[in-house]
Amino acid sequence: MLDQVTLDRLWNFGDPGLSEQRFREALAELAYNADEKAELAIQLGRAIGLQGRYEEADALLDSVDGEEEPTIGVRILLERGRVLNSSGHAAMAVPLFEQAGELGDHLGEEVLAVDALHMLAIADPAHADSRTRSALEYASTAHDLPARPSSRASLPWPQAKQSNHPPNRRNPMIFIVVKFKVKPDWSERWLGLVDGFTKATRQEPGNLWFDWSRSVDDPHEFVLVEAFKDDAAGDHVQSAHFKQAMADMPQALAETPRIVSRQLDGEGWDRMGELTI
Repeated sequence: MLDQVTLDRLWNFGDPGLSEQRFREALAELAYNADEKAELAIQLGRAIGLQGRYEEADALLDSVDGEEEPTIGVRILLERGRVLNSSGHAAMAVPLFEQAGELGDHLGEEVLAVDALHMLAIADPAHADSRTRSALEYASTAHDLPARPSSRASLPWPQAKQSNHPPNRRNPMIFIVVKFKVKPDWSERWLGLVDGFTKATRQEPGNLWFDWSRSVDDPHEFVLVEAFKDDAAGDHVQSAHFKQAMADMPQALAETPRIVSRQLDGEGWDRMGELTI
């Protein structure tokens, strides 16, 4: 089986497309055995799901055999639950996370058990406080959680052992920043090209904001800051205007856009504590 550190090295949660590429490349290598390739395939499914391609992710997870190796079964339960939760079916995800947590604990797979408890707090907002407390209590008594900072990316709350204040997971949102480097002859036409896309996205019920700005250092670089309610990001990437924008943009771009995408708490901007006016 692959250790969590190896899997974390392949992940870039800010760029699920890059993660997908890395896992596909790893699957093509001959060095991994059948169980290890199953783990890689499961993570590939997760990367695909993070891009809103839920049916494709679900089909891939269907193809992975989790009968022989229980740890693989736990990972499948976790990623099936994540796909259901992200695609708007949180109630269906809850029993999968519960099974993953129980089985992970039984197997001594503490990282996976904590991950499952963390996801329960997100998928079951009515009981988020109790779910959060359970996850933090479990994490505080676990013996096999990664200790090195580089290996803690797999954990939902890296500071869980050091903090007595559990994060509020009631209203998670997806916060995204994308940098677009456009061709010089498109610099003055870019905002016009994306105008329809921008207006349509701002009308989506789950969109919190969708704001463009232009770099003060590079006149050919535009920055998009966007946010969605957690259960709305999937609908956005499946929308007709998103697909049309993906078809329209390449003609104007000088390189592949760079992206940071994170799940955060809250549904709006907080006021800066260090500078109060």
